[in-house]
This record gives sequence, C-alpha cells and structure tokens, in this order.
Amino acid sequence: MSMKKDHMIAAALISSLLLVTTIAFFDYRGQRDSEGEANADCVRFPLASVAGPSGWVISGHMTGCSPPAASVAGYVYIHPKEAKESLDYMVFRYFDSSKGDAIAYRWIDEKTVAISLRTAAGITRLRRSVGPIRIVYSIGSEND
Repeated sequence: MSMKKDHMIAAALISSLLLVTTIAFFDYRGQRDSEGEANADCVRFPLASVAGPSGWVISGHMTGCSPPAASVAGYVYIHPKEAKESLDYMVFRYFDSSKGDAIAYRWIDEKTVAISLRTAAGITRLRRSVGPIRIVYSIGSEND
C-alpha cells in the first residue's frame, strides 16, 4: 500500500515540475524578441534604409537579447515609403550565426530586391514577394 502512495506522490511531483517548467517557458518566451521589438531583454539596432525607384523602401534592424544566452536576430522589411516596418511587411528574419556576417540588400530594378547573407544560424521567415516587389536571396548556409 505504501509503495502505491509513493508512486502517486512521485507522479504528482513530476507533474507539478512539468507544469511549472511549461509556465516559465511561455512566460520567458513572451519577454523575448518575438517580432523584433525592443523590450526589457532586447536592444534594437537599426540597419540602413534603401529607397527604391517604385516608392518602396528596404529597411531592417538587428536585435540583441539576453540572458540567459545572448541571441542576435535580424529583420528585413520591404514596405511603401509612407508605411512603417511591421509584421505585414517583414520579408526575412534570421538568427545571426555569430560569425559577424553582415546582411546586404539592394534594389536590382524597380520591382526586384536582392538580399544576401553568408551564414545564418536559423531562418524563421523568408518571403519571396511583398506587394508588387519580388525578392531573390543569396544565402550561403543555414546552420541549425
């Protein structure tokens, strides 16, 4: 009888530990850099904006977040000149590989943008177009 009670207590403790871990994970995730905004854990660093001939702009920023481990994410947006960076216009999001590779973007012509990056630790968004603008990528490797 005592053995069954011990198993029930152990199961309750393990369940409680899993519940606390899950809640802490989602609470911690909510404080991180989910869409590139600066917050208590993340600092935002702007990248250059490049206006195109069609009234659209390429812009971007990097965020550096910590603790427990530092992470750096890059964001690229293509949006009309009068619009601001937003999730609707986010075309590329990646995690920096910590090798110091800078992202480059440029207009090829009125309706085509080229985005290049030598290495990414992970890519979480890669759109091929936004509005009338087509996007071509040159990414050396993705290291998970």
